[in-house]
Amino acid sequence: MLPAAYALLCVAIVLFLLTMLVIAGPTQPYQIAGEALLAIGAIWLIQLSSVSTPRAASGESVLAMLTVFFTFATLGPLIIMVFGGDEAGIVSGLVAAGVSGLISAGWAGAFAFRALWLLPLVVAFQIFVPERLFAWLDGLGALANFGDLELRVRMGVLAMISVLCVVIGYALFLRLVGGVERGRARAEAQLATAAAIHGQIVPEIDAERGGAHVVGRSEPSSTMGGDFIDLIDHGDGRFDFVLGDVTGHGVRAGVLMALAKGATRAVLDGASALEDAAARLNDTLCDATDDGTFVTAVLMRLEEQAGRLVLSVVNAGHPPPVRLGAHAGRLEPGQLPLGVMRGERYEAQRVELSPGEVLVIHSDGIPEAGADIGRVLGLAAVDRACARIGGSDARALVDGLFALARAHASPDDDMSVLVVAARESGRAG
Repeated sequence: MLPAAYALLCVAIVLFLLTMLVIAGPTQPYQIAGEALLAIGAIWLIQLSSVSTPRAASGESVLAMLTVFFTFATLGPLIIMVFGGDEAGIVSGLVAAGVSGLISAGWAGAFAFRALWLLPLVVAFQIFVPERLFAWLDGLGALANFGDLELRVRMGVLAMISVLCVVIGYALFLRLVGGVERGRARAEAQLATAAAIHGQIVPEIDAERGGAHVVGRSEPSSTMGGDFIDLIDHGDGRFDFVLGDVTGHGVRAGVLMALAKGATRAVLDGASALEDAAARLNDTLCDATDDGTFVTAVLMRLEEQAGRLVLSVVNAGHPPPVRLGAHAGRLEPGQLPLGVMRGERYEAQRVELSPGEVLVIHSDGIPEAGADIGRVLGLAAVDRACARIGGSDARALVDGLFALARAHASPDDDMSVLVVAARESGRAG
């Protein structure tokens, strides 16, 4: 029904959209100004509809077109009142109202719905049809005033027609705005739900595991993001930590992030070696995602060996982790991101953390802060901030890197930081 209603409305526009010239000639300045006002106002009103093309016709699009029609139909009778002379009457007022409304709807439909094929019809109508239409109606005697009504009565009738158009247009406008607001409220509720789900999927980490204090936080740049962090306790003295970054951000990246996090946890739970887990995860993501979608990640396994904290680190296309302490610097660059090429093999770096040493892993949203304004923060600034804050407090490192990125520029990408700090007192928790 809705597409049919929209089609009928378009047919009406095609048949009648050619008329404003009946009221005054095509060269009258006030007519040109009036038509410009019609076009601007109608396009503004029609944009309140969420529909972008005529093919996506809906109740909102039809309601918006009717709102435009009646809102600007009032100008026709008003112009007849001022310039109509002896033609001022009931029939001419109704015809002028229809012409004004249809012209405004035509301009609105052409631009707001990108139906540019309407423009030649609108222009042709305004140039050729109105004068002939009114002449034809006059020849039939349709413009004659009933019973030779007094001018004051005829003006009153025209005013009533204008007021009626205003009332109908205003009522439709309120209904249109109400529908848009309800739709916006539903969208906001859905986004709030998505944000809550994201918070449940990617909660903050603050835990004592295997003689290390592990703190992590991930914040999306919008409602949902593509970054994730995780901590997996195998129950045998081994602990896995993950920071991953799915390409893109927003709802799509958030959905892919949930898939990637679930696949990562499943693979790490079932693999004995971290390298094997990375290879299996890569093949899984190659099968589950489309071309152009990949995941950069750092997978870490923490174990205590002879009283020492030993980390196995697999870096799949992620910024190299920062090491603070006696062996300060960044670890070796990573290999291919996950999900790029099936069959890729990954190697793990071995890192021994002495008491007081720290490993800082961050997503590219931290060093690339400011990329949208052409002034990125850079890895060197992140390294200096890590060295300045030091490794005495893992929480301070996480908070400091987030503060650094925000102070540099408004976040335009998801940001995540994961810190593994070897406790000075040895084993904890």
